Amino acid sequence: MDVQEKTGKFTGKAAGSVLLTLAAALALWLFIAANHRKAALEDISKSLETINSYKTAEISAWLDEHRREALRLSRHPFLCEIISAELSNPGSRRSTLAAWLKDHTEQKLYSAMAFLSPKGAVIAATPDYLPEIEEKSLKAFEQASQKGTPLVTDLHLASDGTPHIVIFSPISTGGRGGKPLCVLVVQINPEDVFYPILKAAPLFFARAETLLVRKEGENALFLNPLDHAKDSALKFTRPLSDERLPAAAALRGVTGFFPGVDYRGVKVFSAIGPVPGTNWAVITKVDRDTVIAPAKSREHSYLATILLGAALLYFMGYVIIRARHHAAEAALAKSRHLLAETEKIGKVGGWEFDIATNELLCTEEVARIHELEPGYKFDIKKDTRFYTPGSRPLIEQAIRRSIETGENFDLELEIITAKGNTRAVHTIGKPDPANRRIRGFFQDITERKRAERERLAHLQLLESMDRVNRAIQGAGDLEKMMSEVLKAALKIFDCDRAWLFYPCDPDAPSFRVPMEITKPEYPGAGILNVDIPMPPDMTRDLREVLESAEPVTYTVGTDKPVNKASAEQFGVKSQMVAALYPKSGKPWVFGIHQCSCPRVWTPEEMRLMKEIGWRLTDSLTSLSSHRDLQESEHSLKEAQQIANLGSYSFDIAGGTWKSSPELDRIFGIANGNYSKDLEGWAEIVHPDERDAMQAYVMDHVVAEKQNFDRQYRIVRISDRAERWVHGRGEVSTNAAGNAVTLKGVIQDITEVKQAELELKRLNRDLIAKRQEMENFLYITSHDLRTPLVNIQGFAQNLERYLSELRKELAPALLTQPVSEAVSKLADKEIPGALKFVLESSRKMDSLISSLLKVARLGRVEMKTHALEMNDLVKKIVDATRYQLEEAGASAKVGILPPCKADPTAVSQIFANLLENAIKYRAGDRPLAVSITGEARGDSVLYKVADNGSGIAARDLGRIWDIFYRGSSARGGEGEGIGLTVVKYMAEKNGGSIKAESEEGSGTVFYLELPAAGGTK
Repeated sequence: MDVQEKTGKFTGKAAGSVLLTLAAALALWLFIAANHRKAALEDISKSLETINSYKTAEISAWLDEHRREALRLSRHPFLCEIISAELSNPGSRRSTLAAWLKDHTEQKLYSAMAFLSPKGAVIAATPDYLPEIEEKSLKAFEQASQKGTPLVTDLHLASDGTPHIVIFSPISTGGRGGKPLCVLVVQINPEDVFYPILKAAPLFFARAETLLVRKEGENALFLNPLDHAKDSALKFTRPLSDERLPAAAALRGVTGFFPGVDYRGVKVFSAIGPVPGTNWAVITKVDRDTVIAPAKSREHSYLATILLGAALLYFMGYVIIRARHHAAEAALAKSRHLLAETEKIGKVGGWEFDIATNELLCTEEVARIHELEPGYKFDIKKDTRFYTPGSRPLIEQAIRRSIETGENFDLELEIITAKGNTRAVHTIGKPDPANRRIRGFFQDITERKRAERERLAHLQLLESMDRVNRAIQGAGDLEKMMSEVLKAALKIFDCDRAWLFYPCDPDAPSFRVPMEITKPEYPGAGILNVDIPMPPDMTRDLREVLESAEPVTYTVGTDKPVNKASAEQFGVKSQMVAALYPKSGKPWVFGIHQCSCPRVWTPEEMRLMKEIGWRLTDSLTSLSSHRDLQESEHSLKEAQQIANLGSYSFDIAGGTWKSSPELDRIFGIANGNYSKDLEGWAEIVHPDERDAMQAYVMDHVVAEKQNFDRQYRIVRISDRAERWVHGRGEVSTNAAGNAVTLKGVIQDITEVKQAELELKRLNRDLIAKRQEMENFLYITSHDLRTPLVNIQGFAQNLERYLSELRKELAPALLTQPVSEAVSKLADKEIPGALKFVLESSRKMDSLISSLLKVARLGRVEMKTHALEMNDLVKKIVDATRYQLEEAGASAKVGILPPCKADPTAVSQIFANLLENAIKYRAGDRPLAVSITGEARGDSVLYKVADNGSGIAARDLGRIWDIFYRGSSARGGEGEGIGLTVVKYMAEKNGGSIKAESEEGSGTVFYLELPAAGGTK
């Protein structure tokens, strides 16, 4: 019966565990799925709103650009002059106006353009212009023609059924204001320049669709073509009463994320918003199922994984727990014992404080550190008595902050144990706000602190010796220096006597000690000039030191006492510890004697012995060069004055700084009248940069322990003059890793900085002048065509008139002298003059065309990206294949590294260089062109070499000039602007080009462009 009850209980527990596991797994899945779907929906919302905002900004920018273009065209001064001339003499300027319209249409990608009179008559137009003025744009035309106001119409259907936007720009007398002479009509096909902005693939959703709508009566009119409705632009509508339709919601004033049903009846997520300054709204939508499907798939995967994991965990836990229950209990007991032993060895215990009940639980090792009985129950309020007066407020404040703010603490404190012993402890606390607990560990670090204090004492002794050495170096008192250092050695090593001998001769049988310091109680204290026999080992080591130039430290025991008095009183042999140092060609000896109770010296003591001796002998050596040091300091001071360079030392902990006289002069500080602290330095810094420089020092230099390197402005104390300085400094840290000092230099760079600012100003002026010249060149070249066309036209008319004159004079009976005079004029002199006029006008036309090409270069925007040069140059060579074969030439292309530049510009550069090589080829040998390249860090160098006629040295600098043509060009080819274009394109892409040539031997062009991955 008992077995059945146990079996039943076990089965019940197992079934309960299964249900509990399944419930936990489902709850976990529901939680993960809900959070995952929420996060997915937030991502979709943010992405759609980002796309919608971007599209709205693009549409607004496009409209603003064309409104500005309408205003600019209405104020064009030259158009006003040409229109006035045409209206006063119809037909005189029509060809010029037509050429301007065609050129502007091609530049701006317009559909058509036309000049209309205020009554709508066409003055001049492009071939594709639709002459009808639609009803919707009629009011805009009338307003433009009557009031002189530039306008841009809304999207509408033209007479041919295609969407259109029309710009009306009235051209008034004087370029602005006054009565309009005519109206410039610009017809834009949105399919070419506007709809592509909406059709561009979104950044986040490849299948998202952007819609543009406006209110049309009680319907929402879709202004752009729809992905799922043919011929829909400005024709497709949906009722505004459909509350689920995103387009209807947008026109009702709703903005932001909107889930609904689109024009197809499909559920979508969308982001909607208005277009400022219009009656349009923009909707960016994506099908709900398209973006939710991946999330659903992941949710199902999570469910399957969680259920499978829960089942595996349940069965594995069931088997393992049943099999290892007893073993786990034994292992736990063993682990507890091991933990207790480990705590005892490491003197580390753990503790936990219950914030709600004020109960403090500690391990036995914590009680043992406090020298209390095991099992002692700690009270957090009562047992603060164990902490020393200096440590008690620290631990109380740390626990209070941890409770109130959840802040961790890490403290080293002192306690007084229950038996009255003082111990150093290390405690760390980490709060657990969820469970209202603070947990941590407690460690006895008394021995470590003692070792650190001893080490610190040694370091302090060494520092005291440094101070003594520095003081003695200034005074040159050799005897005082030796006395101070030997006294310090007695204290450090707890020895009986310390002595110094220099220099030491390894061939001498003994050496005499000129200075010896002994303990007061030692017999014979203060004895000087004691003769000490040279031990054999020391003789050998002295020679070794001379050969290796490295110090040696060793211990020597002697069978005989150092002197009779010591032998009689102590009756023991002495022991000598010596350090030998290679100085001035003979070793120096620094040593100590342990006569009363010789002992074994530790490696650390031997190392310290060597370090003290090394510092001592360094100080002695420096005495002889003290005068040289003073001279060097004087030279350094003069060099600082010449370079406007001063030095400083900043004590970060104390907040004070010291400066050289030259730095005081740079800062305008008079001796004794200025406080050299952090606030004083901030007062010198220019007010505009003071906060930034203080933050730089505290956050960058002090907190991050980074070196100081900054240019900044100051205001001199003496005359309040503004100066530029460049400060540099290196940070020194202590053993704890904290910044201690900042040492460096500060240089007055005012003149250099002023030169840099002047150079930047000149560069800006140069760029502005260059742009001004390009605009002037473009306008002048463009407007020169009008008189040139007149000259050509009238010259052709004169040819025709002359021909008619000959016909009229042919039947006339003229006397022979008159006939000969008329024949001379009509057949020779007048045709010759007309031929000269026509040839000159054709040459002028060619020059103006060239000027226009050069002027357009300044208006072309460079679109740079990484270029694969091998394919690009190969296509250029293939395009020039006919000219190469006709000239009997060959072109060889090597492996070309990629560059970063505008592809059109690079293509034009290489095409012009190839055409130039063909044009200036030698007549006595076939032309051979070679194109190679090599990478040079952030740039790429391309070489285009030929074996053509070459360039004379006197002409090499002129080849980049506009209209320059070499004398060896074939058949008068070219306009003389090819290399001008090449140089301009290279520089506009951030590169350069130069040429090397030898007349009769060929030319090499060196083109340098930024590398594909460079920063140039």
